[in-house]
Amino acid sequence: MNSFYFNIDYRKYQNPLPADTLYFHAQYRQATPNRGWTNQWQSDGDPFVDDRPNLTGEDNYVWLEATGRGHYVGVTMSVLQNQNDWWGEGDDMFFIDGDKLPAITGTGSEDYFLGAWILATSRSPTRCSAHP
Repeated sequence: MNSFYFNIDYRKYQNPLPADTLYFHAQYRQATPNRGWTNQWQSDGDPFVDDRPNLTGEDNYVWLEATGRGHYVGVTMSVLQNQNDWWGEGDDMFFIDGDKLPAITGTGSEDYFLGAWILATSRSPTRCSAHP
């Protein structure tokens, strides 16, 4: 990374804020490379990958780990796909309050980012390179 810019504005108070004050929390994560659960597949649609359900979240890439009350607002994700042409199909999973199985399971990262089939068509704003 040649450069990185950020800006943080804050206020310092003389007294502590009330206990019910809302706070904004953000996390940064990077995995290069991201190990995943396997690299032993040949192409998209490989039965070795497609026929293996993962409902426990084992070896998934984690977007957020948090405890306490709050609202999940979203994620910004960037992907550099080094194998084959497709980065999608990683199902988003939300484990809430220590769940052993996800309370929410999505249908693939391409759907989470509102792309689905359009990402592979000429209607995509960036024509087949529409990565999140």
